[in-house]
Amino acid sequence: MSSSLVVNTNLSAIQTLNDLNSTDNSLTTAVNRLSSGLQITSAATGPAQYVISQALESQANGYGVAINNAQDGVSLIQTASGALSQISSILQTMQQLALTSANSATQTTTSLKANQSEFSALVTSINEIAHTTTFGQKNLLIGKVTNTHPTGTYQSAYTGQLQVGAFNLQDQQITLKITAVTAKALSLTGGAATVTGAAVANGKALTFSKATLTITVGTAKTTKTQTVNVSLTGSLTLTAIAAKINATAAGVATASVVKSTTTSHIVLTSVAAGTVKLSTTALTSSTTTTPVKVFTATSGTGTTTNRVGLTGPTAAKKAITAVQTALAKVDSVASNVGAIQNELQAFVSNLTVGQQNLQAASSQLVNVNMAQEMTTYSTSNILMQSGIAMLAQAQQLPSLVLKLGA
Repeated sequence: MSSSLVVNTNLSAIQTLNDLNSTDNSLTTAVNRLSSGLQITSAATGPAQYVISQALESQANGYGVAINNAQDGVSLIQTASGALSQISSILQTMQQLALTSANSATQTTTSLKANQSEFSALVTSINEIAHTTTFGQKNLLIGKVTNTHPTGTYQSAYTGQLQVGAFNLQDQQITLKITAVTAKALSLTGGAATVTGAAVANGKALTFSKATLTITVGTAKTTKTQTVNVSLTGSLTLTAIAAKINATAAGVATASVVKSTTTSHIVLTSVAAGTVKLSTTALTSSTTTTPVKVFTATSGTGTTTNRVGLTGPTAAKKAITAVQTALAKVDSVASNVGAIQNELQAFVSNLTVGQQNLQAASSQLVNVNMAQEMTTYSTSNILMQSGIAMLAQAQQLPSLVLKLGA
């Protein structure tokens, strides 16, 4: 730099101004970082760091959602597990009834009829639990639900996928599968003749005035038929009607309530062995509003296979095996569901640690070291003040020329 004393170009002032601008930029950056707490405030302040930090933040946020997904999955599984425990408890009671009924030395026709009535009611309870166990609007225990099978298909299973990672990768998706545990799926009802009643709104009570439902069962081997008249009076729900049928028609037919999303209907199933014909008369409520038709005069035929009942000691012995097989199946389903719950809880623990590590890595890139930045700010602030003072001095240097003529 020339040391000549000139007037037109004040090189000292220009150099000082350049230094002052640099200090101003440094001070502005420090102020921005201290006020925001971030050292990467936009892509312009660090393109590479910005891209990396955005990727880390995206993954950390994805882990947060995956944690919620896994926890929702645990809640779903706990709902199913609770219902499976109830069904298992019911099957334990059914096994006790079967063992009692197989004791022919002490059982009478009356006691067998009572045991059959309770046994049938418990089968109905299994179906009710299976059909009402839902998570949101998802049926968990009745198999695959479709438009053609709104109450589920017993030979299938509920399936759903849980997203337990931040990416669309196969190992970050868990398939949840719960096998159906309806009475039919557990082979507690056979292929006997059935008659299905009309649909009634869920929980709706129907009023009857001395109504009678006649149930008749006949077999192909003999001309003998069994007829039972079920008397119904007062205000009754379908569940109460089914209980009344089971109490009256034990040894002839069993009634169960099958529910869909909004409606229910009663299904009558014959107890007799062989090729069976089941018939019913019409049954209509006598409500003051529009009467509801529960059954029309109808009939059904079918061949009893694996029919489970307590109509006699021989049938009771078969029921023991059938119930124990059903109990083993329910326990197996519960075991599989419990294993998935443990897997999900392990995912939650791992994802929580992973999310913390990702947030720490992102913080290292993005967040400012406040102590270090405050030091930079203090230095820049002092340099700014001294720079302004020196610029003022540098601007006075050309005036020294005036002293040359003194």
